[in-house]
Amino acid sequence: MERNCPVCGTALGPQDDHCPNCGAISPSGAQGQPAGQNHTMKWFKFIIYFQLFLSAILGVVNGIGLLTGSTYSSQGLDPELAYTIFPGLRAVDLIVGVGMLALAVLAIVVRQKLAHYCQRAPKQYLILLGANMALSILYMIAASAVLGEPVLDASTVSQLVVSAVMIGVNKVYFDKRAELFVN
Repeated sequence: MERNCPVCGTALGPQDDHCPNCGAISPSGAQGQPAGQNHTMKWFKFIIYFQLFLSAILGVVNGIGLLTGSTYSSQGLDPELAYTIFPGLRAVDLIVGVGMLALAVLAIVVRQKLAHYCQRAPKQYLILLGANMALSILYMIAASAVLGEPVLDASTVSQLVVSAVMIGVNKVYFDKRAELFVN
């Protein structure tokens, strides 16, 4: 019976535990696991089919919102008035907005590399998560300096804590699957 890779469709040899093309675990699974038992790849699929696309979409929306000032309009504030009262805020919004757009593009690039099991893709994914977290911290610090009061609330703190935990969890996850990323 001929076996094919469930990810890319490449024909597999009788002894192949991993696809020679993309590195995915073969239908018979590693260490003789039966097909369908490889539930650990569900997280990977969530990352490449949902999380990174959503991250890119939100990065574009939020980046454009900061670049155009529509972030303030959606909150019922006049962006020009905000920029008049706090002139440094426009520069902060422009820098962070461009950063968000750049990270949105990077999310798609990293997604493609992960999907093709590129060797450095897990590290690039972790760097992307860290860069998103760093950009959030940069915005809080810069906006706080411009506004003269801390821009920090419980939801922002919890978001940063969750981000840090996710970096750690994903590091462990990808370290355990390093043999898959061979391209």
